[in-house]
Amino acid sequence: MKTLARVVGKAWLLFGLLALALPVGADDRVTNELLVELVRGASAEQVALRYGLTIEDGIDVWRMWLMVAADGTDIDQLVSEMNDDPDVVEAEPHRNLENPEGVLRTIGDLDRSAGIDQFRGQVSAQTVKAAQAHGTGQGAGVIVAVLDTGMSYHHEATASQIMDHSGRNLIEGNNDARPQPNGIDDDGD
Repeated sequence: MKTLARVVGKAWLLFGLLALALPVGADDRVTNELLVELVRGASAEQVALRYGLTIEDGIDVWRMWLMVAADGTDIDQLVSEMNDDPDVVEAEPHRNLENPEGVLRTIGDLDRSAGIDQFRGQVSAQTVKAAQAHGTGQGAGVIVAVLDTGMSYHHEATASQIMDHSGRNLIEGNNDARPQPNGIDDDGD
């Protein structure tokens, strides 16, 4: 049972990491743009100046920067040079990314027309080797908790998609997953 839990846990962890950043295409780059992570204390302005780049945007606290190279720049060569720079943790071409399952209608419970083959044929299921994991076990007797703390029950794009009373609220100890007001404005209620 513990082995199955580890296999399933590792599979979902890998799936989650892949879901954050799978390239849309093999080389679906944003023209002339680079994502650059700098070491603590390095100056983004100095690194940009060193390589003839323009800073487009950045998140200072993460030391992550979106930089733009001049037209005609060999981006692969530039990335290689920057990755040898002691001020740079990592540089890479900026690519368009999307979730691994671009088509939302792939789960049989949600899409009445989807079959088991469509479900098993999802890219992420192949990536995490779900078939091999299912050969070890299928999760019988395993309780799964889905903690979704970011859902808006009143947003126009999601309100009609949420089932009321469809789970267990472990914080409030009831079956209403909607956040309950506590009289303190610590969460906007």
